[in-house]
Amino acid sequence: MIPRTPASTHRWSLLSLLALLAWLGRSSAVVAAEGDAGGQSPSPSPAPTGQRTDEDLRAEDLRPLADEDTGPRSRLNVAAWVTTGVSAALLGVAAFYGASASEKSGDANRLITYRDPGSGVPLEYASVASAFEEDVRVGRRDDSIGKGLLISAAVSVAATVGLFLIDAVVTRAHGRSAE
Repeated sequence: MIPRTPASTHRWSLLSLLALLAWLGRSSAVVAAEGDAGGQSPSPSPAPTGQRTDEDLRAEDLRPLADEDTGPRSRLNVAAWVTTGVSAALLGVAAFYGASASEKSGDANRLITYRDPGSGVPLEYASVASAFEEDVRVGRRDDSIGKGLLISAAVSVAATVGLFLIDAVVTRAHGRSAE
């Protein structure tokens, strides 16, 4: 029997990717927490009265940001952020289909070069023809879908950049006309 990659490989790859992203998110939160503490543990003793600590200074620096009212977001800004998410999703799905096409290519190559372990003789094409043709057909389909999604992602990225630029120009124009 010819060794084949199980269909569940894609699911395991996706689960591995999600686990990696969760781990990266957790480790970046730890790094951010360490960065806020300056890489050192906070001092347990309070500062003498009358002296301002670094924590007080940081709180004062952040206070204007917390009190600042940015106002409602424009429709163009919301649309730009939505297209950012769409672009990321399209790139992810395109990468998935590209990996699937590459896997099917490897499966087809393995079918051509597979040798009987006992004798070392290559198998006859007739014995692997249907599996080979199926792998080639699915690989070409996945390749076409992946390329189409990649082109769609490029268009979406261009639209995202355009929306952000138009929003910046319109926001600046409205800000000047209000003065």
